[in-house]
Amino acid sequence: MSGSSRAEPQETSFRSGARSTPRRARTTSAAGLEDCEVETKVSKSYKGYRFKKDDPVVRIAAAALERSGYKPVYGLSGGAADANIFNEHGLACLNLANGMQDIHTPDERITVADLDGMVEVTLALVAAARDADA
Repeated sequence: MSGSSRAEPQETSFRSGARSTPRRARTTSAAGLEDCEVETKVSKSYKGYRFKKDDPVVRIAAAALERSGYKPVYGLSGGAADANIFNEHGLACLNLANGMQDIHTPDERITVADLDGMVEVTLALVAAARDADA
């Protein structure tokens, strides 16, 4: 059996660049209960990013959400997406939650209303970016 796990930001030691061991220790311990072995390989697959609320990309997104009737809520996701690659190459980009439920499970779903709402947000993003450049 094989699997993968993404490290949360707090699990990375910025001094050494190495991953901390609590998750690995828990996995190894659990495997030992069932007479299994665990082999781990740590590799970097993407670079994380973080913005401030006053960064242009965040201000534009907040304006678009507000224009569409949503109240912006700020937080960390810890996941990976195309935004990681764009940011790593100098194009400021962030993820906006779109109402997905049970993400990355067999029950993953989104309502038609949430899809329609994201169309409105997308159009508002274009308008907010245009206004920011004016």
